[in-house]
Amino acid sequence: MDEIGAEILDEFGEDAVYTTTSGTTSTVRAVLRDRGARARIGRGIVLTSDATAAVSDALSWQRNATLTVGGSTYRIDAIQVGAPGLTELGLVKLSGPKVETAGISDDVISEFGRPISFNGQTIQAHIVRTGVERKMNDRGVIVETVHTVATVRIADAPDVKPRDQVTIGGRVYSIRSCDRDGFGLVALTLD
Repeated sequence: MDEIGAEILDEFGEDAVYTTTSGTTSTVRAVLRDRGARARIGRGIVLTSDATAAVSDALSWQRNATLTVGGSTYRIDAIQVGAPGLTELGLVKLSGPKVETAGISDDVISEFGRPISFNGQTIQAHIVRTGVERKMNDRGVIVETVHTVATVRIADAPDVKPRDQVTIGGRVYSIRSCDRDGFGLVALTLD
C-alpha cells in the first residue's frame, strides 16, 4: 500500500471487519462517509450507495462481500481505484443504526432552495442545471447527458413520480426520474 494511503487510514480511519463472499474475515481500517455515491448506469437504472468507504488497496475486494464499521454492516456494491494506496467502495447499508440527517436536508433546501411549482403547490427545491445522467446506448457505450436536477424534500412531494411536471421560473419540465436518497430528499431529473 502507498504511504499516503496508509497515513490517511491511520489518521482518519476506524477499525472495520471485511467479510468475503466465502466467509473469510479480515480486520481493516476504513474511512466511512455516509450518503455517498450516486450513479446512473446500464439502461437508465438508478443505483445509489448509502455510504462510501476508502480502504487499503492491498486486499482483493469483492462485490457482494460485507464491511462492518461502527455497528453497521454494509454490502459492497462498487469497487474503484481511489487516492494512491486506496480503494473506494460503494456501500449499501444492511443493518445498524440509521444516520439522522433530517436537519442537514432541511438546511440544504432552506439555504440554497428556490421556489418551484408541483401539483399546484409552491415548494422549495435546490436546482442544479448540470446534473449528469449516464445511460448505455444500443451499442453498449455509456453516454453522458446533462439534465436539470431539482432536489426537494420528500415531505413536500411524497407522491412524486416520473412523468409528473414541475414549473421552474415559468418553464414546465417533465420529471424523467426520481432518486430518493433515503435521508428525506428526492432528486428529480428533469427533461
